Amino acid sequence: MRIGIVKLASCSGCQIAMLDMYEKFLDIAENVVYAPMIKDTRELPECDIVLVEGAVRTKHELEILKEARDKTKILVAFGSCSALGGISGMGSMFKPEKLIKDVYGVEMEHKLLDFAYPIDHFVEVDYYLPGCPPTPDLIAKFVDGILSGNVEPIDYPVCAECGRLVVHTKIDNIKRTELPDPKICLLSQGYVCLGSVTRGGCKAVCTKAGIPCRGCRGPTNKVMVMPCKDFLTEIHDRMERIAGFDVKFDDLASIYAFVFGSDMKDKPVSKIREIMRAGRIGGDKA
Repeated sequence: MRIGIVKLASCSGCQIAMLDMYEKFLDIAENVVYAPMIKDTRELPECDIVLVEGAVRTKHELEILKEARDKTKILVAFGSCSALGGISGMGSMFKPEKLIKDVYGVEMEHKLLDFAYPIDHFVEVDYYLPGCPPTPDLIAKFVDGILSGNVEPIDYPVCAECGRLVVHTKIDNIKRTELPDPKICLLSQGYVCLGSVTRGGCKAVCTKAGIPCRGCRGPTNKVMVMPCKDFLTEIHDRMERIAGFDVKFDDLASIYAFVFGSDMKDKPVSKIREIMRAGRIGGDKA
């Protein structure tokens, strides 16, 4: 089984998480034939599996992605940038010309695409492994599943792994900095926690540490496939039911941070790119 790892617009965190598998990575290391961050390889050979890390932000990255698709039997969207646009998609709030000028101080020709796209915008994807990054345990389980031909999909929310107690309360504001009760649901305490609408599998490491879920694993299937459901309305309804608070979201980016680059499978209520086009920073409306 020949495995390739391709990096596009990303922080390389997903590859670091793979290395954090430690001995389990050594079990597959001899199968890795291409991974510029890990081994000295110049050209992508024919592969059985290619894991693509990162969003597509430049024309060159698009060429790399198409080459990867042509040279592999199985293409995997590895991490949230690849699967959903991820944090890279946050740059899509600005026109490319503004990004270039802010970074380099002058206007110049560039090869940036208009948005940071998830890879399935351009090519067919066989498997998705979202997360920012996916945990080493998730990666190990996924790789074992690929090698054995039995990948088990995950379709339960982070709440299923959290273990905190939901208590109906009455609050009058959103909490951000206070130290939360370690046993009570963060939504119940007034924190904007996306665990109830976010795909699990991460073992709820953030919420168990008292940090509200920010949705890095992307939406559950329930949110993905039902036109009447999206992150904002679901979290709003839950907070209103559980905490008795009619929350008004004034920071869309903080709620949709990991899926900003995605059209959410063309859901009519979640046309995120249309929202960005309507108020894009750094030039005329696109």
